[in-house]
Amino acid sequence: MPMHPAPEVSKLRSEPSRPRPLWKRLVYNAVVIIVVIAAGIAGYYVSPSKSQNGGSSVSEQNEVLQFSVLGQVFGYICAVLYLGSRVPQLLLNYRRKSTEGLNALFFVFACLGNLTYVLSIIAFEPICGGGAYHEVGCSNGEAGAIYGRYLLVNLSWLLGSLGTLFLDFGVFVQFWTYRKTESRDDRSTVTTDSDPRDANGDGRGRSPNQR
Repeated sequence: MPMHPAPEVSKLRSEPSRPRPLWKRLVYNAVVIIVVIAAGIAGYYVSPSKSQNGGSSVSEQNEVLQFSVLGQVFGYICAVLYLGSRVPQLLLNYRRKSTEGLNALFFVFACLGNLTYVLSIIAFEPICGGGAYHEVGCSNGEAGAIYGRYLLVNLSWLLGSLGTLFLDFGVFVQFWTYRKTESRDDRSTVTTDSDPRDANGDGRGRSPNQR
């Protein structure tokens, strides 16, 4: 005879947590994303510009186009580490066939950050001659040479951000692929726990003493 009376089965049953409707999740995520983007745009306009005429000068451009051996070495090391940061998570999701514990919104912000960073590099506009911004024309091939050198200087950061962006898309594919498996597992867990064993051990779920 047990020293303590077995708890009542009715008290052991707990209502499974109901997820929020899809439209509420979409609205919530959209509002969060819009707020973050708006904060970034506001920060751009609040921060002081580099020059009074609203653009960069030739001297500033020349400083940007200078190769730094140490900077390039650290840049490519950063790219390798940045790319490698997603590989363990991708492999773990593949082995578990699940993305449980991951927040999709985190990867949305990561993708937006990498995408805007890449666009900020690609949007570079060369300055030719010694005049002010947009006031001096470029000779044939001069703008292309300046732009190509600029991309070459920033190639390590482009590779790191673009590569991580594609790896993040892979995580989104896993979210989509494994969502049905996770929903089936959740339903089977709720079904098993909703029919617990009684004090004699009968039933499909866990016994009261195991809860």
